[in-house]
Amino acid sequence: MTSPAPDLHGPSEPVSTSKFYMLRCVVAMAHADGVVTDVEKAYISGIMNHLPLSAEQRQTLDNDLVQAQKVEDLLPYINDPVFRGQVVDFARIMAFKDGHLDPSEEVLLKKLNSHALDGLD
Repeated sequence: MTSPAPDLHGPSEPVSTSKFYMLRCVVAMAHADGVVTDVEKAYISGIMNHLPLSAEQRQTLDNDLVQAQKVEDLLPYINDPVFRGQVVDFARIMAFKDGHLDPSEEVLLKKLNSHALDGLD
């Protein structure tokens, strides 16, 4: 009888509100140019598959892929400074997933960057 392999990553902690809303902003970036490509969907799916999302969080992200959300409604929930900074990085990756930066994506990146820096000295 063999025992299961140990989990080398440690226990999975639930995805925090800040991290979850950061992901929702990244999905919103996929919609910024009006087209959510298969490459963008695959990028989000890859992230989702590596996180211990609840069934409700997973369903919300799936819904967000279909129906664009306003980042203005999502940003107030990103309170953790780590995720405030990461939202810009992940959104930038998403913006370039289709090979170019659309002007609407550039506007959204500036908005996310402004939010990330808001209140910092």
